[in-house]
Amino acid sequence: MIKSSSDSSLFDLDDDFRDHLATVSSTGKRIWLYPREIKGYFTTMRRYVAWVLIGLWVIVPWISWDNQPLMLFNVLDRHFIILGQHFYPQDLMYFGILLLTFFLFIAFFTVTFGRVWCGWACPQTLFMEQIFRRYEYWIEGSAKQQQLLDAQPYNLDKIRKRVAKHSLFILTSGGIGLLVMLYVWGRVPVLDWIMAGPLSNRTFLSFLLVFTAVFYGVFSWAREQVCTAICPYGRLQSVLLNNKSLLVLYNNLRGEPRREVGSHKTESPSTIANTNDKGDCISCGLCVQVCPTGIDIRNGTQLECINCTACIDACDAVMGKIGKPRGLVTLSSHDQIEKVSKQWQPSRRVWVATAAMVVLLLLDAAILWSRSPITITLLRVPGQMYQNGQNDTLTNLYNLQMTNKTNDTIRLSPSVANGRVRLVAGQMTLKPQGQVDLTVFIALPKSAVKTNRNNIEMLLKDQEGKFYHQKTTFLAP
Repeated sequence: MIKSSSDSSLFDLDDDFRDHLATVSSTGKRIWLYPREIKGYFTTMRRYVAWVLIGLWVIVPWISWDNQPLMLFNVLDRHFIILGQHFYPQDLMYFGILLLTFFLFIAFFTVTFGRVWCGWACPQTLFMEQIFRRYEYWIEGSAKQQQLLDAQPYNLDKIRKRVAKHSLFILTSGGIGLLVMLYVWGRVPVLDWIMAGPLSNRTFLSFLLVFTAVFYGVFSWAREQVCTAICPYGRLQSVLLNNKSLLVLYNNLRGEPRREVGSHKTESPSTIANTNDKGDCISCGLCVQVCPTGIDIRNGTQLECINCTACIDACDAVMGKIGKPRGLVTLSSHDQIEKVSKQWQPSRRVWVATAAMVVLLLLDAAILWSRSPITITLLRVPGQMYQNGQNDTLTNLYNLQMTNKTNDTIRLSPSVANGRVRLVAGQMTLKPQGQVDLTVFIALPKSAVKTNRNNIEMLLKDQEGKFYHQKTTFLAP
């Protein structure tokens, strides 16, 4: 239901709907939405999917793999863990490929199923519809009761309900903020901070307050504006969809011409069911009233549509009451409706996208499988030239940086063909997830040096006999 001055204006349809957002009035003011609660097959299925996904998001930060978080996205320390695999700044290429695969998956998924990610899997939609919206129904009542509550002046009852609702909003936003912190810093640091008290770590406290404020603003005020005006995905889908994409669509061949607004209130269901001079749409407006973004699905595909399927359940319920077949609003493709086909046929683009995703996933698996457990960087110290050493040798000074990406201690012994390696200080023992910075001398006999700039290779052997190769240059006269 849309907040309006009169009930009749709720269902007035115009031809300029594509020139403005459904939630913005002609004067530029926001139109507050009061989506009507609906029940049905798709709503039930979406609720099951939502709670499974929300459950996974809550559980994953508590799962450990070799005493490390299963998933970690520590942007501040530039340390990421994905399914037990550690990524550091040196692994930017690997992490970039994984991110590319993720975004391409969403794009390819959109080609086939439209904006179903937004309606069924996006955290913004799931938390809004399955948690915060439920708070409103529980405390303030139905959509109509919420609208009346907003319109009435403040009294004790309104203040009580508002305080209760916004208290729950703030507490839940704080819980989501803590969940984000678990993904950023891990379970152990966050729990230690909670046990020590909020003031024991002002950085954590500041982040929690910021996260809480952001989520509270999103779920109490921004709401559908995130989907329609902030998130770029709605604009992106317009260049990805085609006539064979599976979308939530109004079957205009069946529904038109529509009955007059309010005619269903004066005609009996049997009369409507047996009338053939009109379409199946009785202009009840329920598809608009249940829409969380305030659009009229009968106007066609719109960027605000998040494929939540609420309008399908609303329309199916009405069709059942008036004795008409279900599916006036349905999950279908434009081609399927135009050809009056009962079976959805994926386009060639879908098969190409599927093949591309399979190739990308195989590439990701191959890269991760062959990924070295140690990152090694060997560079000559800037500004340092070669030096004459003992026993007719030449030496170069290098900086050696090594990062251990495993949960095991690794001990290395270095060597160079025809030469030797000497550490200035420290030792080549890498602690689990540790990093060492060393300064080393590499000495080569003058007889082994052919030019003033030579390519050499250092070999690092671990305690299990595995070799790691690192190439560099060696300066000579």
